[in-house]
Amino acid sequence: MKPFKSFLVILICSAVLVVAVAVLIKGAHSYVSSSGNKKYATEFADMQSKHKSAAVKYGFKAAPLTERGEVRNVQGLERVRSCRFYKVNEMRHGLPYLTPSAKKELRSISMDFQDGCRSKSITPARLIITSMLRTEDDVRGLREENQNAVEDSAHQYGTTFDITWAHFQSYNKMVDGQEYLSLLSDVLRKHRDEGRIYVRYEVRQECFHITVNR
Repeated sequence: MKPFKSFLVILICSAVLVVAVAVLIKGAHSYVSSSGNKKYATEFADMQSKHKSAAVKYGFKAAPLTERGEVRNVQGLERVRSCRFYKVNEMRHGLPYLTPSAKKELRSISMDFQDGCRSKSITPARLIITSMLRTEDDVRGLREENQNAVEDSAHQYGTTFDITWAHFQSYNKMVDGQEYLSLLSDVLRKHRDEGRIYVRYEVRQECFHITVNR
């Protein structure tokens, strides 16, 4: 009986260790409540017309694309993959591509965010990117699910990406997601004040809608 109990203890300990390692590898998500964040909707309220104007001015020449297959033959777009600064979510209505300047801006925002975490002695976290390039087919599909979605979206020009404010990927479950949101808003405020981006706080989509302005 004792050997069986010893085996059972070892088995349980092994299972706990596997779970712990999985959390370290994948990261834990720190969540943010949507309540109490109305101030961001007021502060980050750049109109869609501003986003669209910048998108047309700085977007890739072949925009907009009709269907996803066309992206392989387009110049002026770069693939965006998850890295230590941000995680790219799977996109049902879009593709992980941006113009070089938009990709550079995304990385700059993410690096500044992690620097802010370290300066405040908060466990650094990865930002989570929920949307980037959309084709005309993607826009139609999205509008079938959400009639409030913009038909002539800035996402069609490769200049625009969405960063969710609802959750952040960190290695410490105990970090309050609200602290991350506050830090992210500081970074976006700085970049917007420098004229680098336009920002709109989206409540229903739970994201910051960002378009590069250069």
